[in-house]
Amino acid sequence: MRPNMAMTSFVSRCFHGEPPVIFDDGSKTRDFTHVDDIVHVNDQHLTDDRADGEILNLGSTDNIDIETLATVIRDEIGPSLELEYSDPRRGDAEHTHADISKQRTCSSTNRRRTSAKGSRNSSTGIARIRTGMIRSSETPEPHPPYETNP
Repeated sequence: MRPNMAMTSFVSRCFHGEPPVIFDDGSKTRDFTHVDDIVHVNDQHLTDDRADGEILNLGSTDNIDIETLATVIRDEIGPSLELEYSDPRRGDAEHTHADISKQRTCSSTNRRRTSAKGSRNSSTGIARIRTGMIRSSETPEPHPPYETNP
């Protein structure tokens, strides 16, 4: 499963009362980056010239296994659903992980959300929007300050 498809599939299935489907045993890992982290780094580079002319891979430094990702999303949206397992899909990468070495030399901030926390926050926000608890323009959870690299 392409990395961007797992989260979308799990959220969609849970909202429709269907269990998230995990291909293989769930041990494959993915590297997700929360949009707030991307926005912050881009904001920083408006006033910091270290990345001028550079192409950066903005990513995270932790991986989450597919089974944990499905569990986090399921627990936020449809806790009564069971996880479903299916045969592996041909061509799925075992592990994905961003090379952020250049980002670290051109940036003074660390990411603030782990893959699990970002998945939980996104799932909760989507659930609250869909059930009418908040409008889509509201932020579901206050954000802590960013950490700076030593």
